[in-house]
Order: sequence, then C-alpha cells, then structure tokens
Amino acid sequence: MIDLHLHTTFSDGTFTPTELVKTAAAGFSAISVTDHDTVAGVPEALEAKAALGTELMVIPGVELSCEYLDREVHILGYGVDVKNQTLLDVLQELENERIERIHLTVDKLTRFGLPLKFEDLPITGLPGRAHVARAMVAKGYAVSVSDAFSRYLNPEKPGYVARNKLLPKDAVELIHQAGGVAVLAHPALVKMELTDSLLKDVPVDGIEVFHSAHLPEQTLEYEKFALSRGLIITGGSDCHGPKGKDSLLMGTIDLPEHYFKQLLRAMDGIA
Repeated sequence: MIDLHLHTTFSDGTFTPTELVKTAAAGFSAISVTDHDTVAGVPEALEAKAALGTELMVIPGVELSCEYLDREVHILGYGVDVKNQTLLDVLQELENERIERIHLTVDKLTRFGLPLKFEDLPITGLPGRAHVARAMVAKGYAVSVSDAFSRYLNPEKPGYVARNKLLPKDAVELIHQAGGVAVLAHPALVKMELTDSLLKDVPVDGIEVFHSAHLPEQTLEYEKFALSRGLIITGGSDCHGPKGKDSLLMGTIDLPEHYFKQLLRAMDGIA
C-alpha cells in the first residue's frame, strides 16, 4: 500500500513518527510524513526506518496551510529538503503564529464559559485546534474530537480564531525552492471547482485525487481533470492516528503504483 498523507505528534496526529513507521512497515511500501506547517517529524521517521531495516520508502513531506478567496487551502510538498533554511524560516514564522492562535482560542473558549489553560493542552509538537479539541473532550465539554470541532472550533463557532495564512502561490514557490513537488490537497474539502483559472492562482504540480474524504464520483472527476492537464496524481488517507479527529484511516487509501512512480520521477526531475 502507498499512503502519502499522514500526520504525527509533531502537528496534530497521535502517532509518533516512530509509531507511524512501525505501523506502516507491516504492509505498506511507501508513506509520506506530511505534518501541518512543520517538517520536524521527518528526521525521526527516517531514523525509525533505518533502525527497523525496513524497505518501506519514507518521503519527506509537509502540508502548508493557505488561504484563497476566503477559503482554507492546503498545499502538500513532497520530497522537500527538510534542512532548507528558507523553508525552515517560514515554518518558524507559522509556528509562532500557531502558538498565538491557540492562546487566543483558549482565551475565547474560557470567556464563553468553557475554561481551559494553554498549559493543560496535550501538545506534543506544533499546537493546533486538535489539541484544544482533545482537552475539551477530557474536560467533558465535548463527547469527541469531531464534536468539539463541529460545535466550538470550526469557522463561525464560539472558539474559532482566524489565521494569517500563506497565499497558495507563495506556498508552491516555497516548496519548489526547497526542492519539492507541490500538490493541492483534498480538493473536495476546499469545496471549490477545479478549473484552469484556479490553477493560475494555485499553480500546483499535481492534485491529491485519492483521499479518504472523496466520494467515488469525485475521485473520478479529479482524476480525469488531472490527466487532461498533465498534472501529477497523488493520494493519501490524511490519517491523524488512533486518537485523532477521525477513525484510524491508514489503509483506507492506496495510491496506484503507476501514479506513485510518476511522483517519484517528478521529484527526481526537480532535484
């Protein structure tokens, strides 16, 4: 199996990179660590692969949070140089902004009548709304992480705090200069029709066609669009681990090998 969209404890996942690699080594041929706005978990994943002596391929990745036409758009970067200083500088700025945002989220929820402290959040890496959601479940404010998001943390809900995000064009440029391939993540979640006009403003190299949130007809639509434009096709479950906001999604998406080879050729071409 090939799953190129996985999160760890370095962002909002519940698998450590080592746990992720150990889990994947049992039946996967390739994975990618694509934490939100950080590449800090990639070295541990690569070390775990080496220690296990597994043939599992681990692709260094990242998922950058962007904003386009008042909508949140995520851009995946594959094969990025995790030591690239320009990339690291931008990610540090995003980390500082994330910390400030979660402080504001906690303050907002507390004023709403759901007292929380930043220090009590189960943060293991880069802070995010998922950490707030897990704390809310522990406090009894929500019955599940998904419930916390739907009632309190999503846009227009009591605890939502907007972020200053990258423009998609800037994210693509950042990924390219770090030696990576830029891919539009889960277009169905963006809720925006794929058009040539969109690609001018979001000039990605490829599209995440296969995703756990895509309906079969959407997958076919995105695949047809990508093939007609010569775009790279990728796929991944977007798994956040066994205690994440969704069920354990690893294994629910398997990127066809010929599309994976297409990505590898593109990565070699950029490198």
